[in-house]
Amino acid sequence: MERRKPMQMPIVTRRKMSMCESVAATCCYRIVVSPSNYYYETLHGGIVEAGDLPVFSENIMPEWAQLDFDVDFSNYAGDTPVPYSHPLLQGWWVLFMDNGVITRTSPMEDFLGDPGAQLTVVNEGCGHYHRGCLYVTHQNNPQSHINATEPHLYGGDHFARPHEARQFTS
Repeated sequence: MERRKPMQMPIVTRRKMSMCESVAATCCYRIVVSPSNYYYETLHGGIVEAGDLPVFSENIMPEWAQLDFDVDFSNYAGDTPVPYSHPLLQGWWVLFMDNGVITRTSPMEDFLGDPGAQLTVVNEGCGHYHRGCLYVTHQNNPQSHINATEPHLYGGDHFARPHEARQFTS
């Protein structure tokens, strides 16, 4: 009869995580208080001040915000166009969807150049967060985190764009 080895339990080391390790990576700033005054200290670069925050239109699919221009859809009628960039295909393509089913595909240049599509390319080089963008509206926010230099949870995927500032408190 073969003798079995006793099961060995792994050694687990535990340590408490400090508040600054767990929460500061998500927040934008903290308030530093001294006996005579207080000030904001940003945790991920940039500044915290009153400013306008961009709010994307619910009528525009988020995929269109990946492109560096705006497309005016006001005169368009047809299957829903969705921009798509495949790693094996060259450039941008447009998938045409009808109730979630792809009906056809087209290179982006052909779609935008089609006179029957009745689309207009505007705002070449648009970053999609300034006042002239067709895709966003702006609302005033008393505390905006502007020009962050590092990714953090409340900054989202586009942390350098203005976003609502969140305070770190311990």
